[in-house]
Amino acid sequence: MRHLTLFLLLSAMALAQQGIQGKVQFTGSTTVKVTNHTVTLYWTASQDANTYTVYRGTIHGGPYTRIIAGVAPTTAIDQNVLHGMTYYYVVRAVNASGESGNSSEIVVSIP
Repeated sequence: MRHLTLFLLLSAMALAQQGIQGKVQFTGSTTVKVTNHTVTLYWTASQDANTYTVYRGTIHGGPYTRIIAGVAPTTAIDQNVLHGMTYYYVVRAVNASGESGNSSEIVVSIP
């Protein structure tokens, strides 16, 4: 079993999109754990967020496709990854007012 753990500091706050009230932001540190063909993302909670939505792309900077919605804890598992691929993840915080902008991009290469 091959493990790869990356510790990334997200340095930029997500910019709130129109329609979001309050301070829905995604900041903090994120841990990515790749085990076989599963990616587990862990991140620090955002103030005023009720849930999170995880997006994934195959090109730096997007476009991204929503892969997991309604995540209540600050952990998400992507089990639909392929050997030899590189994926680019972003997370958005969600509350009653809407969804924040993207977090900083997280890059994961699958062995």
